[in-house]
Amino acid sequence: MTAPGLEAEVELTLGPLVLAVGLSVAPGETVAVLGPNGAGKTTLLRALAGLVALDRGRVVLDGEVLEAAPAGPWVPPERRPVAMVFQNHLLFPHLSALANVAFGLRAGGMRRAEADRRARQWLDGVGLADRGTARPAQLSGGEAQRVALARALAVEARLLLLDEPLAALDATTRAATRRNLRRHLAGYRGARVLVTHDPVEAMVLADRLVVLEAGRVVQEGSLADLTGRPRSPYVADLVGVNLFRGRAQGDRVALAGPAELVVASAVADGPVLAVVHPRSVALYRSAPEGSARNVWAGRVEGVDPEGARARVRVGGCLPIVAEVTAAAVADLGLAEGTPVWVSVKATEVDVYAE
Repeated sequence: MTAPGLEAEVELTLGPLVLAVGLSVAPGETVAVLGPNGAGKTTLLRALAGLVALDRGRVVLDGEVLEAAPAGPWVPPERRPVAMVFQNHLLFPHLSALANVAFGLRAGGMRRAEADRRARQWLDGVGLADRGTARPAQLSGGEAQRVALARALAVEARLLLLDEPLAALDATTRAATRRNLRRHLAGYRGARVLVTHDPVEAMVLADRLVVLEAGRVVQEGSLADLTGRPRSPYVADLVGVNLFRGRAQGDRVALAGPAELVVASAVADGPVLAVVHPRSVALYRSAPEGSARNVWAGRVEGVDPEGARARVRVGGCLPIVAEVTAAAVADLGLAEGTPVWVSVKATEVDVYAE
């Protein structure tokens, strides 16, 4: 018996993109799909919705085959129990905000009075109770995106596809809408797939993360999984850690060029990845004394303040990012071009097979 939820094997070629992705999403689960531009995130959503045909593969939702390529059944987009929020809203320009939200409900057979009543509830839920009579041209980009979000949520489809649903919102509205969306998703019974560039959005809204690069899944799991064992530079940047690729030789990891890292205990020889959290990187203006086994000279390439702390990018024989307090930035006089010494304890280097 086919498990409930979404089971998909998506294979297609679209221009330079070759997409080959397997994806499973349980009912009531939100999976966030992240990746760099051109990785295939939006194309994946469009394929699940039936807007892009598969070359090969299957899309099965709650046991119903929506598509089986190349020769199997194909359910057209309008007949799929799928709701999608697009990046560019795609509201009906001749309908009011209320009518846009009510459209899917009425298309499903609901009487107008009841559809309008529910649409008003959804508009209120996204903070637009007073904009029901406005047409899309009279809405700001953020307001239009919230109407599109309400329209998709209102029909309670078995599969909800969200393509950068908060991208058009300003910082204040985004935070409030994200909280509302999280509340709505918590009570949503269908499977949900969220595409986003924002790791905070993914962390707040998703139960599981899937990372695409060049049309392939490079890593999936919880935020802790990705932070502890990133498998690519993109994933490392996403979760904010330093990632190095090298070859283990006893208690040392040989990196590109003459650089190496000393680790706390010997690991099996062979290709490895090494992770260093920026908070484990200490910076000094002169060569430090102490027991740290990884010490090298570098030069500050940039300082990025983040509240009471700052991320300091250091170049040199082994480029690395350190996270220090704002007070340390001032005390050390850290700025672009400042010469520094870098120190990392061997116990702070986490090594695992590539």
